Amino acid sequence: MTIVQFIIQYLAQNPGSRYTDLTKAICKFRGKTWHRGMYVRYFSEYQAYTYNPTGAPYPQTIYPGKYWAKDSSGKWNLTYNGKIKYFAVV
Repeated sequence: MTIVQFIIQYLAQNPGSRYTDLTKAICKFRGKTWHRGMYVRYFSEYQAYTYNPTGAPYPQTIYPGKYWAKDSSGKWNLTYNGKIKYFAVV
């Protein structure tokens, strides 16, 4: 299971989770010690680029808004596409 699949499954089972709860769950899933800033890439809307040794860097996927989104109270929930992804696997 990938981290994206894990986040989708976690949010389907725990809607309205906070960022810290999500990153702690990912760390537990991956067997890593949690510290601040872990897995921020999956929740950031900042467009980062991945180094490509054979050519131009390419943009990383921005997941917020695609599979999950944060509401005005700071809680994360699956988007319509995230729910479709979840139910396609279950």
